[in-house]
Amino acid sequence: MKKQEQVADLMGRSGHRPQSGRKGVKMNENNIFGEWVASIERGECGFTFIRLFADAPSWVRNEAINRFGKGTVFLPPRQNRLLDSAAA
Repeated sequence: MKKQEQVADLMGRSGHRPQSGRKGVKMNENNIFGEWVASIERGECGFTFIRLFADAPSWVRNEAINRFGKGTVFLPPRQNRLLDSAAA
């Protein structure tokens, strides 16, 4: 499996988008889980290493734990997420 396919599979882009378990949190185009993830890799022994952007909301961390379980390791953030308007 190619690395891009592995990342897409880990992020749930295979047609299934799990909803956040928190009440009052609406997942819309601006709040998709994958947009807040800077990098993600599957490590040995079942660990998943995730680096979120520094400005990621708290529901993203909770969603990552719900998706990947106890073997989720959060790496320190290195940067803020660039918005499409700021990148242009």
